[in-house]
Amino acid sequence: MITKQLEVKEQILQFTPIDESKVPVKKKILVQRKQEIKLPQMANKALSENWLLKEIGDVHWELLSKGLESKSSGITNAAGDRLCAAFVRINYRTSQLNHYLENEVIDIQGSINRYGDSTYFSEITGYCADKIFKANLMSCFSLLSTGSNKQICKSVPVTAVNHINKLAKIPMLFCSYCSIKKATQQVVSNGMHSFYINDDIVDERSYEINHYQDINGVGLLYFASYPIISDHCVNSYLREESNLQYSKYHTTYRDILYYANCDANDTVIHRLNNISITDNLVKTVVSIYRSSDMKMIAQILTVKEASPIPTHTTVWNKR
Repeated sequence: MITKQLEVKEQILQFTPIDESKVPVKKKILVQRKQEIKLPQMANKALSENWLLKEIGDVHWELLSKGLESKSSGITNAAGDRLCAAFVRINYRTSQLNHYLENEVIDIQGSINRYGDSTYFSEITGYCADKIFKANLMSCFSLLSTGSNKQICKSVPVTAVNHINKLAKIPMLFCSYCSIKKATQQVVSNGMHSFYINDDIVDERSYEINHYQDINGVGLLYFASYPIISDHCVNSYLREESNLQYSKYHTTYRDILYYANCDANDTVIHRLNNISITDNLVKTVVSIYRSSDMKMIAQILTVKEASPIPTHTTVWNKR
Protein backbone atom coordinates (compact mmCIF):
# COMPACT_ATOMS: atom_id res chain seq x y z
CA MET A 1 0.00 0.00 0.00
CA ILE A 2 2.82 2.36 0.85
CA THR A 3 4.52 1.54 -2.44
CA LYS A 4 1.37 2.41 -4.43
CA GLN A 5 1.02 5.76 -2.68
CA LEU A 6 4.62 6.61 -3.53
CA GLU A 7 4.04 5.61 -7.15
CA VAL A 8 0.95 7.85 -7.40
CA LYS A 9 2.82 10.82 -5.94
CA GLU A 10 5.70 10.22 -8.34
CA GLN A 11 3.30 10.17 -11.30
CA ILE A 12 1.74 13.46 -10.20
CA LEU A 13 5.19 15.06 -9.95
CA GLN A 14 6.09 13.79 -13.38
CA PHE A 15 2.98 14.86 -15.26
CA THR A 16 1.74 18.03 -13.52
CA PRO A 17 2.58 20.81 -16.02
CA ILE A 18 4.19 24.06 -14.82
CA ASP A 19 2.31 27.24 -15.59
CA GLU A 20 5.24 29.23 -17.00
CA SER A 21 3.15 32.40 -17.14
CA LYS A 22 3.27 32.54 -13.34
CA VAL A 23 7.04 32.13 -13.06
CA PRO A 24 8.81 35.55 -12.92
CA VAL A 25 11.25 36.01 -15.80
CA LYS A 26 14.62 37.35 -14.69
CA LYS A 27 15.91 40.33 -16.63
CA LYS A 28 19.30 41.99 -16.77
CA ILE A 29 18.75 45.47 -15.36
CA LEU A 30 20.78 48.13 -17.15
CA VAL A 31 20.44 51.83 -17.95
CA GLN A 32 22.18 53.57 -20.82
CA ARG A 33 21.77 57.23 -21.70
CA LYS A 34 23.64 60.04 -23.41
CA GLN A 35 23.76 63.57 -22.01
CA GLU A 36 25.13 66.57 -23.82
CA ILE A 37 26.89 69.05 -21.57
CA LYS A 38 24.94 72.26 -22.07
CA LEU A 39 24.97 75.34 -19.87
CA PRO A 40 22.39 73.90 -17.39
CA GLN A 41 24.82 71.01 -16.78
CA MET A 42 27.65 73.43 -15.95
CA ALA A 43 28.68 75.50 -12.94
CA ASN A 44 31.84 77.39 -12.02
CA LYS A 45 33.09 76.95 -15.63
CA ALA A 46 33.00 73.18 -15.15
CA LEU A 47 30.67 70.21 -15.16
CA SER A 48 28.25 70.90 -12.31
CA GLU A 49 28.80 68.46 -9.46
CA ASN A 50 25.28 69.13 -8.23
CA TRP A 51 23.91 68.14 -11.65
CA LEU A 52 26.19 65.08 -11.76
CA LEU A 53 24.90 63.87 -8.39
CA LYS A 54 21.29 64.35 -9.45
CA GLU A 55 21.97 62.53 -12.73
CA ILE A 56 23.57 59.46 -11.17
CA GLY A 57 20.88 59.49 -8.48
CA ASP A 58 18.26 59.46 -11.22
CA VAL A 59 20.02 56.56 -12.96
CA HIS A 60 19.96 54.65 -9.64
CA TRP A 61 16.21 55.30 -9.30
CA GLU A 62 15.60 54.19 -12.90
CA LEU A 63 17.48 50.95 -12.22
CA LEU A 64 15.33 50.35 -9.13
CA SER A 65 12.12 51.06 -11.03
CA LYS A 66 13.10 48.72 -13.85
CA GLY A 67 14.05 45.96 -11.44
CA LEU A 68 10.85 46.22 -9.41
CA GLU A 69 8.66 47.05 -12.42
CA SER A 70 7.22 50.02 -10.55
CA LYS A 71 7.33 53.79 -10.73
CA SER A 72 9.12 55.44 -7.82
CA SER A 73 5.88 56.77 -6.35
CA GLY A 74 4.34 53.28 -6.40
CA ILE A 75 6.91 51.48 -4.23
CA THR A 76 5.29 50.62 -0.87
CA ASN A 77 5.67 48.23 2.06
CA ALA A 78 3.19 45.56 3.20
CA ALA A 79 1.09 48.19 5.00
CA GLY A 80 0.81 50.28 1.83
CA ASP A 81 3.11 53.05 3.11
CA ARG A 82 5.23 54.92 0.54
CA LEU A 83 8.89 53.94 0.62
CA CYS A 84 11.83 56.08 -0.41
CA ALA A 85 15.25 54.80 -1.49
CA ALA A 86 17.38 56.81 0.95
CA PHE A 87 21.01 57.04 -0.11
CA VAL A 88 23.41 55.63 2.47
CA ARG A 89 26.70 56.12 0.66
CA ILE A 90 27.82 57.62 -2.65
CA ASN A 91 31.42 57.23 -3.71
CA TYR A 92 32.83 58.51 -6.99
CA ARG A 93 36.04 59.45 -8.71
CA THR A 94 36.15 61.55 -11.84
CA SER A 95 38.36 63.39 -14.24
CA GLN A 96 38.74 66.96 -13.01
CA LEU A 97 35.30 68.54 -13.41
CA ASN A 98 36.51 71.63 -15.31
CA HIS A 99 38.07 69.36 -17.95
CA TYR A 100 34.57 68.45 -19.18
CA LEU A 101 33.71 70.91 -21.95
CA GLU A 102 30.48 72.46 -23.15
CA ASN A 103 28.68 70.44 -25.88
CA GLU A 104 30.67 67.29 -25.20
CA VAL A 105 28.51 64.17 -24.80
CA ILE A 106 28.68 61.88 -21.77
CA ASP A 107 27.87 58.21 -22.40
CA ILE A 108 26.38 56.97 -19.09
CA GLN A 109 25.96 53.29 -18.19
CA GLY A 110 24.51 51.85 -14.99
CA SER A 111 23.90 48.42 -13.44
CA ILE A 112 22.50 47.33 -10.06
CA ASN A 113 22.65 44.54 -7.46
CA ARG A 114 21.08 44.06 -4.04
CA TYR A 115 21.90 42.51 -0.69
CA GLY A 116 18.70 41.22 0.88
CA ASP A 117 15.45 42.95 -0.02
CA SER A 118 16.20 46.46 1.23
CA THR A 119 19.79 47.44 0.35
CA TYR A 120 20.70 48.18 -3.28
CA PHE A 121 24.06 48.91 -4.94
CA SER A 122 24.50 50.52 -8.34
CA GLU A 123 27.65 51.08 -10.37
CA ILE A 124 27.45 53.98 -12.81
CA THR A 125 30.15 54.94 -15.31
CA GLY A 126 30.37 57.92 -17.63
CA TYR A 127 32.65 58.26 -20.67
CA CYS A 128 33.25 61.67 -22.26
CA ALA A 129 36.03 61.89 -24.87
CA ASP A 130 39.23 61.47 -22.81
CA LYS A 131 37.39 61.80 -19.47
CA ILE A 132 35.66 59.28 -17.24
CA PHE A 133 33.78 59.07 -13.97
CA LYS A 134 32.84 55.98 -11.97
CA ALA A 135 30.33 56.06 -9.11
CA ASN A 136 29.10 53.52 -6.58
CA LEU A 137 25.76 54.26 -4.92
CA MET A 138 24.19 52.44 -1.98
CA SER A 139 20.59 52.98 -0.86
CA CYS A 140 18.16 51.42 1.62
CA PHE A 141 14.40 51.50 1.31
CA SER A 142 13.05 53.56 4.16
CA LEU A 143 9.68 54.53 5.58
CA LEU A 144 9.22 58.27 5.91
CA SER A 145 7.98 59.56 9.26
CA THR A 146 4.82 61.69 9.16
CA GLY A 147 5.86 63.94 12.04
CA SER A 148 9.60 64.46 11.58
CA ASN A 149 12.38 63.77 9.11
CA LYS A 150 14.84 62.92 11.87
CA GLN A 151 13.80 59.27 12.03
CA ILE A 152 13.82 57.26 8.79
CA CYS A 153 13.05 53.59 9.44
CA LYS A 154 14.42 50.85 7.20
CA SER A 155 11.67 48.92 5.42
CA VAL A 156 11.14 46.35 2.67
CA PRO A 157 9.18 46.95 -0.55
CA VAL A 158 6.35 44.60 -1.46
CA THR A 159 6.48 43.84 -5.18
CA ALA A 160 5.25 41.08 -7.45
CA VAL A 161 8.70 40.75 -9.05
CA ASN A 162 12.27 41.74 -8.32
CA HIS A 163 14.65 41.22 -11.25
CA ILE A 164 17.65 42.74 -9.46
CA ASN A 165 20.49 40.30 -8.87
CA LYS A 166 20.86 39.21 -5.23
CA LEU A 167 24.42 39.17 -3.87
CA ALA A 168 25.59 36.31 -1.67
CA LYS A 169 28.10 38.40 0.31
CA ILE A 170 27.92 41.86 1.85
CA PRO A 171 29.74 44.32 -0.46
CA MET A 172 32.85 46.06 0.86
CA LEU A 173 31.15 49.43 0.29
CA PHE A 174 28.66 48.47 3.02
CA CYS A 175 31.24 46.87 5.36
CA SER A 176 33.53 49.90 5.38
CA TYR A 177 30.53 52.20 5.79
CA CYS A 178 29.62 50.38 9.02
CA SER A 179 33.23 50.53 10.28
CA ILE A 180 33.53 54.27 9.62
CA LYS A 181 30.15 54.97 11.21
CA LYS A 182 31.10 53.00 14.35
CA ALA A 183 34.47 54.81 14.45
CA THR A 184 36.35 51.49 14.35
CA GLN A 185 38.07 52.54 11.11
CA GLN A 186 40.15 55.70 11.38
CA VAL A 187 41.91 55.60 8.01
CA VAL A 188 40.12 55.42 4.66
CA SER A 189 42.13 54.95 1.46
CA ASN A 190 40.96 55.18 -2.13
CA GLY A 191 44.19 53.82 -3.57
CA MET A 192 45.70 57.25 -4.22
CA HIS A 193 44.79 59.24 -1.12
CA SER A 194 44.34 58.41 2.55
CA PHE A 195 41.85 60.19 4.80
CA TYR A 196 42.19 60.33 8.59
CA ILE A 197 38.90 60.26 10.46
CA ASN A 198 38.91 61.96 13.87
CA ASP A 199 37.01 64.47 16.00
CA ASP A 200 39.39 67.39 15.44
CA ILE A 201 37.73 70.70 14.62
CA VAL A 202 39.73 72.95 12.32
CA ASP A 203 36.66 75.10 11.67
CA GLU A 204 33.00 75.05 12.69
CA ARG A 205 30.17 77.11 11.25
CA SER A 206 26.41 76.92 10.87
CA TYR A 207 24.46 76.75 7.61
CA GLU A 208 20.81 77.75 7.28
CA ILE A 209 18.96 75.32 5.02
CA ASN A 210 17.53 76.84 1.85
CA HIS A 211 14.03 75.32 1.45
CA TYR A 212 13.94 76.11 -2.27
CA GLN A 213 17.29 74.54 -3.06
CA ASP A 214 18.32 72.04 -0.38
CA ILE A 215 15.04 70.19 0.29
CA ASN A 216 13.91 67.41 -2.07
CA GLY A 217 10.49 66.35 -3.33
CA VAL A 218 9.60 64.33 -0.22
CA GLY A 219 10.71 66.98 2.28
CA LEU A 220 14.18 65.64 3.11
CA LEU A 221 17.54 67.39 2.99
CA TYR A 222 18.48 66.51 -0.59
CA PHE A 223 21.33 64.00 -0.93
CA ALA A 224 22.88 66.16 -3.67
CA SER A 225 22.96 69.20 -1.37
CA TYR A 226 25.34 67.75 1.24
CA PRO A 227 28.63 68.21 -0.70
CA ILE A 228 27.53 71.60 -2.05
CA ILE A 229 26.80 72.81 1.50
CA SER A 230 30.23 71.54 2.51
CA ASP A 231 31.96 73.32 -0.38
CA HIS A 232 30.22 76.55 0.61
CA CYS A 233 31.44 76.26 4.21
CA VAL A 234 35.01 75.19 3.32
CA ASN A 235 35.22 78.07 0.83
CA SER A 236 34.12 80.54 3.53
CA TYR A 237 36.77 79.22 5.92
CA LEU A 238 39.61 79.39 3.36
CA ARG A 239 38.62 82.85 2.20
CA GLU A 240 38.73 84.12 5.80
CA GLU A 241 41.89 82.32 6.89
CA SER A 242 44.18 82.29 3.85
CA ASN A 243 42.46 84.13 1.02
CA LEU A 244 42.80 80.90 -1.00
CA GLN A 245 40.66 80.80 -4.13
CA TYR A 246 38.95 77.47 -3.43
CA SER A 247 36.81 77.73 -6.58
CA LYS A 248 39.85 77.11 -8.80
CA TYR A 249 40.03 73.56 -7.40
CA HIS A 250 37.62 71.04 -8.91
CA THR A 251 36.40 67.71 -7.52
CA THR A 252 38.17 64.52 -8.59
CA TYR A 253 37.02 62.32 -5.69
CA ARG A 254 34.13 62.36 -3.26
CA ASP A 255 32.94 59.86 -0.65
CA ILE A 256 29.66 60.82 1.06
CA LEU A 257 28.41 58.74 3.99
CA TYR A 258 24.82 59.52 5.02
CA TYR A 259 23.73 58.66 8.58
CA ALA A 260 20.49 60.58 9.14
CA ASN A 261 18.40 63.48 7.87
CA CYS A 262 16.94 66.61 9.40
CA ASP A 263 13.87 68.83 9.34
CA ALA A 264 13.78 71.63 6.81
CA ASN A 265 13.62 74.20 9.62
CA ASP A 266 16.69 72.81 11.36
CA THR A 267 20.16 74.34 11.01
CA VAL A 268 23.17 72.39 9.78
CA ILE A 269 26.45 72.49 11.74
CA HIS A 270 29.47 71.99 9.47
CA ARG A 271 32.77 70.86 10.99
CA LEU A 272 35.98 70.76 9.02
CA ASN A 273 37.96 67.96 10.69
CA ASN A 274 41.03 67.76 8.46
CA ILE A 275 42.41 69.75 5.54
CA SER A 276 45.55 69.33 3.44
CA ILE A 277 46.55 71.93 0.84
CA THR A 278 49.21 71.86 -1.89
CA ASP A 279 49.63 73.94 -5.05
CA ASN A 280 47.35 71.67 -7.08
CA LEU A 281 45.30 69.78 -4.49
CA VAL A 282 42.99 70.29 -1.53
CA LYS A 283 41.93 67.27 0.54
CA THR A 284 39.29 67.56 3.27
CA VAL A 285 37.43 65.48 5.84
CA VAL A 286 34.13 66.99 6.97
CA SER A 287 31.36 66.01 9.38
CA ILE A 288 27.85 67.51 9.32
CA TYR A 289 25.41 67.67 12.25
CA ARG A 290 21.86 68.87 12.79
CA SER A 291 21.85 71.60 15.42
CA SER A 292 18.65 70.48 17.20
CA ASP A 293 20.34 67.51 18.87
CA MET A 294 23.90 67.59 17.42
CA LYS A 295 23.48 64.19 15.82
CA MET A 296 25.96 63.55 13.00
CA ILE A 297 24.05 63.19 9.74
CA ALA A 298 26.95 62.79 7.29
CA GLN A 299 30.70 62.59 6.73
CA ILE A 300 32.30 63.73 3.48
CA LEU A 301 35.78 62.91 2.16
CA THR A 302 36.87 65.09 -0.75
CA VAL A 303 39.76 65.62 -3.14
CA LYS A 304 39.81 68.70 -5.37
CA GLU A 305 42.54 69.42 -7.92
CA ALA A 306 43.69 72.36 -10.03
CA SER A 307 45.62 70.72 -12.87
CA PRO A 308 45.55 72.46 -16.26
CA ILE A 309 43.31 71.08 -19.01
CA PRO A 310 45.23 68.52 -21.15
CA THR A 311 46.13 69.77 -24.63
CA HIS A 312 45.86 66.31 -26.24
CA THR A 313 42.81 64.14 -26.79
CA THR A 314 42.69 60.46 -25.89
CA VAL A 315 39.78 58.21 -26.83
CA TRP A 316 38.76 55.75 -24.11
CA ASN A 317 38.53 52.12 -25.19
CA LYS A 318 35.46 50.77 -23.37
CA ARG A 319 35.60 47.05 -22.66
